[in-house]
Amino acid sequence: AGLEPASRVLDIGCGLGRVAWPLGRELGPDGSYDGFDAAAVYVDWCANGLALDPQRVRFHFFDIYSSVYNPAGTINGEELVFPWPEGAFTLAIATSLFTHLSAKGTVNYLREIARTLERSGRLFASFFVLDSESREVIERRETFPHFTDAIEHGRVADAGSPDVAIAFNAEWLHEVFLSSGYALEAYVQGRWRDHAEKKDELYQDLVIARKL
Repeated sequence: AGLEPASRVLDIGCGLGRVAWPLGRELGPDGSYDGFDAAAVYVDWCANGLALDPQRVRFHFFDIYSSVYNPAGTINGEELVFPWPEGAFTLAIATSLFTHLSAKGTVNYLREIARTLERSGRLFASFFVLDSESREVIERRETFPHFTDAIEHGRVADAGSPDVAIAFNAEWLHEVFLSSGYALEAYVQGRWRDHAEKKDELYQDLVIARKL
């Protein structure tokens, strides 16, 4: 996705620092990293447990509602405005983020990411994408998650707690990327699609997009 020592990175859903830890060593003195998450305990761990340079590597807690990670959250992710100006970042990373967002939340986040990326900045993101192949293996219940319940623009694995795992229709997702101001540069299918023999693949489907 074009990572360079001077990249200005935004990590949406930074979790326990699985991206921050290596990037904190890849980025040079002119690079920076900002990560945010809806789980306060994750943010506290990253800020206090990773021993990364706090001047260049920063972590932020946003009290976003999530039935999985922050059920008492007060912020609706479908309306969240990122607290950074336009063009603040050169690279955005969202691994296993959109797999927990509603369709409206996905649209909002993709637009906010585009707003805060500089022109030609890139987004590296993972999804569960519903296309002809993945739908076929879902019907045979050979994927995990199984995505048994239909929703608008996709399926969920648990209707009682839909943000546990969400998959989106490929056609809809493609249109959202285009309407949000991106060009798609790469798409790689993940192992969740019953590609058990391909151990070197990402588990989820990978999308790399560039802001126009």
